[in-house]
Amino acid sequence: MAELKNRVKEYLEDKYGEGNVPSQEKLAVLVGLSQTTVSRWLGNKIDRFDGDALSKWAEFLECRSGDLIYTEGEERWLKKK
Repeated sequence: MAELKNRVKEYLEDKYGEGNVPSQEKLAVLVGLSQTTVSRWLGNKIDRFDGDALSKWAEFLECRSGDLIYTEGEERWLKKK
């Protein structure tokens, strides 16, 4: 079974610039998620996608939920922003 992946870190780097992304604690407040959830998403250590968390990320990053998730092996199909 293919592993689920997300592009949150990539979108954050585009939004803030590489090296300027806010801390996980700050992101938790800004996005409205727990710091543990933010950490898991940024580390791509999630085994399922919580719809509420996905919606909050998409709203914060001003993109569609579907833009943020993919399965391992689909990298070549990802659209560039």
